Amino acid sequence: MIKLIENRPSRWGIVVLFAIIIGSGLLLGIAHANGSSNTDNLVVKNVKRLQLSIPAGTPEEVKELKSLYTSDGWKIDEKLNTFYKDVTYKDELVEIEGDTFYTDENGEVSTKISTRKGEQQVDIVTQTYDTGVISIGDDKGEATESVVVENKDVHKVEIVEDISVDGLMQKMGENNTSAANMENKQGSTTLAVPLARVNTTRGSNYNIQLLASKTGDRVTCNRYNGPYGNNTYYDKFKHPVKAAKNFFKSDCDYALVKSKACLKDYGPAKYRYCAWSPKSKNGKCSGIIKRKKTFHRH
Repeated sequence: MIKLIENRPSRWGIVVLFAIIIGSGLLLGIAHANGSSNTDNLVVKNVKRLQLSIPAGTPEEVKELKSLYTSDGWKIDEKLNTFYKDVTYKDELVEIEGDTFYTDENGEVSTKISTRKGEQQVDIVTQTYDTGVISIGDDKGEATESVVVENKDVHKVEIVEDISVDGLMQKMGENNTSAANMENKQGSTTLAVPLARVNTTRGSNYNIQLLASKTGDRVTCNRYNGPYGNNTYYDKFKHPVKAAKNFFKSDCDYALVKSKACLKDYGPAKYRYCAWSPKSKNGKCSGIIKRKKTFHRH
């Protein structure tokens, strides 16, 4: 989902919101904002809105999760029943009328648009990410929005893309496991949980027991090492309350705010930033925030 928010402070004094559905995909790019000028009359801010569904649980569990998340900058969308946090990334590609710009540390680019005729329609192209729970590939994606820049009006635009943290967490658990867990997929009635210690009984099935990760353990991603959980990986949809509690203030939580690198984890395993294999990809998001790449508790 892409949202276009326009702000015309000098003449209109209103906010206009458009929403369009875009196809899934991943546009890889590099980015640096071109130097702005005090004559620039178009400012574009590229926003990624991290969204995490508020899980169904007991009233006490939901109240605790809301208290935790809102204490760390997440907001609540009551209508969508989600936590959300708006973030911006440096070096995001933005095209304005065919010219290439790269976002600065505030996620913004700016340029001067000729308004000799009183107004000028402008096409803005931004890169998009495949953030659905079901990902079909590693294709590039982009979204185009049109705005009208008027004479003597500094036109401010926010382009907001929804990023599904639910989708990220789910994809991280698919085909991204240890050898024992991969074996378990062959006819077992109990699905092994990635990166958890396992007790196995040789035979047609495996008996799986979840145990907390220990300091120094290999991990795909430190997405369950938050300070309020039990350091155990849980499937996001089978155990949503426990997964949300373990994710809060985890390395993955903070890395998503800091870097777009983690958005690669939506795609096929071979393209992911963090992965079980090769070992060099273990816990890479922890490196973004200068933490150890093996398991550790906050």
